[in-house]
Amino acid sequence: MGQFSLQPMVKHWILFVVVSILSVQCRIPERQIPEGILSDTAMRTILFDVYLAEGGRSGGKKMLDERSIDDYYEMIYRKHGITKESFSQSFAFYSEYPEKMAAIHEQLVRQLMELDAKLASKADSARENRGSQVIDFDEFPIED
Repeated sequence: MGQFSLQPMVKHWILFVVVSILSVQCRIPERQIPEGILSDTAMRTILFDVYLAEGGRSGGKKMLDERSIDDYYEMIYRKHGITKESFSQSFAFYSEYPEKMAAIHEQLVRQLMELDAKLASKADSARENRGSQVIDFDEFPIED
């Protein structure tokens, strides 16, 4: 008599269970963004401005004028037609979902790198265009 093995049946059963679970999970909709919470696109756009303002205020040399950072946040809120509360609530919401916040930050990093590259290119062009007008002070040694 031939031997009967449960091993192929167990493999098929495990495969069936895994496929069933995955198909059910794929049909579960991603958590909807609650009313009053900014979309991920809006959040990214606002955070872009926030990062620029924060970056301009950090370090030893202030790139911005003497306004407080709170003044800049208020300007950002007005620019985007939001309130401090809606931004704070939205930031708290996205902070609860690290994968959403990570996706926003990845896009922000790309945007900031693109901006940096554009600014560097413009700076290089400006240096090249004024190259003949730049005075090299090493050519004029200071005499004691």
